[in-house]
Amino acid sequence: MGGFLGGCLFGLCYVIAFQSQTGSSYWSSAIGLVILGACIGSLSALVQAVFQPASVKVLRGWQEGREYPLEKAATLLGRDEHADIALFRDMKVEKKHAYVKRAGQRFVLVNNGAPIKFTLVNDAPVPQSVEVHDGDRIQLGNVLLRFQARAAVNRRR
Repeated sequence: MGGFLGGCLFGLCYVIAFQSQTGSSYWSSAIGLVILGACIGSLSALVQAVFQPASVKVLRGWQEGREYPLEKAATLLGRDEHADIALFRDMKVEKKHAYVKRAGQRFVLVNNGAPIKFTLVNDAPVPQSVEVHDGDRIQLGNVLLRFQARAAVNRRR
């Protein structure tokens, strides 16, 4: 859709340049390509934001403010270098501390054998698993995360 819109604007600039016959076809081509790139970039970001089912945002800890999308069926959280959401610098976080598993429109935090006192959802210990909802606070060690369901997911409930 972004490419189509950008292409239409590019074509419009190209036609205007040839009708004016001022020799500014290079400028109109350059402007058209910039518009094409901007349209593709902005619309692909919009589509990604709309169709991304959920995310977690770091409220306290390393990389505070960073948002991680939950795109996989099971997303690993921990200190492991291969973790999907790497929570380094907190020794209370295990290497493979927990998973956020997606089951249809539901999301479940699964404790992966970490001490339950370091795995909390809304200040309640998680011995095995618990379903998480929009706005829930997930604490792993000293790292505090917020689970965020997207609007598209919320409309289907």
